[in-house]
Amino acid sequence: MKNKHLALGAVLLSGILWATIGLFNTYFGDLGIVNTDLVTIRLSMGTVLLFAYLLIRNPKALKIKMKDLWIFLGAGLTSIIMFQTCYMIAIRESGSYALAAVLLYTSPVFVMLFSTLFFKDKITPLKVIGAVLTVIGCALASGILQGTGTITATVLIAGLLSGIGYAMYSIFARVALNRGYNAITVTAWSFLSALIPLLVIADYGTIYQGIASAGWSGVGMWLLLGIVTEALPYALYTEGLTGMDTSKAAVTVAIEPIVAILIGVACGQTMHWTAWIGTVTVIVSILLLNLPKIRFGKKTEKA
Repeated sequence: MKNKHLALGAVLLSGILWATIGLFNTYFGDLGIVNTDLVTIRLSMGTVLLFAYLLIRNPKALKIKMKDLWIFLGAGLTSIIMFQTCYMIAIRESGSYALAAVLLYTSPVFVMLFSTLFFKDKITPLKVIGAVLTVIGCALASGILQGTGTITATVLIAGLLSGIGYAMYSIFARVALNRGYNAITVTAWSFLSALIPLLVIADYGTIYQGIASAGWSGVGMWLLLGIVTEALPYALYTEGLTGMDTSKAAVTVAIEPIVAILIGVACGQTMHWTAWIGTVTVIVSILLLNLPKIRFGKKTEKA
């Protein structure tokens, strides 16, 4: 995706789609499907859809080189599984989705550091400002200043590990893209690497009973879960990485918690004034990194 505007749109759309996860979590939670079982059904449907798409549209793209297998294993195990597992631990131990989300969205800082270490990307003042504003904005928007959640060593470690895991997907995906793989191939094989160990520990009885209790609507929601929260956003985000800087993408996708909060407001939840400030702060950080600099009325290269 050479067009930078399309890349920006793809990353923004991926964040918007990920923001709907809470709605699906509530639906399947009411059916008794939670935690790793919920992650398992999300990944299973997303994996099937992506491999089916490749099989129909571009079978050659299914092929990967054995010497590159470590990239997809890394993306699946250290990113998708570590991020989602540690995120759930942080939520459980703190008793707060908000606090866990703030620790998760330290990820732009880690992406910036890892990108510099592995890809020799430059750390610019705008990147630093954007990453810091993103963390501050998410903290304000989450409501933790109102005292939600309990911070312990376990919460802090698990939360930061979730942020590192979240960041590592961008790094592994960038490595794979640099080796010539397309975005859907990267996403599909990363999903499969994460799904296999989850299938070993899944509670199939609980999953079957939950979906069966909802009938065909449960099956339909499972399909939507795989499309809306896994296959499509991951593929869009990975595709977006082909046309924009990794650090910028990590900040841009932070639109996710903001959209999630706005969805909550639309569903009747109240929003503290600090949350509005946090929302604006995150939007400003995204604009800072993605709008072209203007000098003397002329466009120059992006920061």
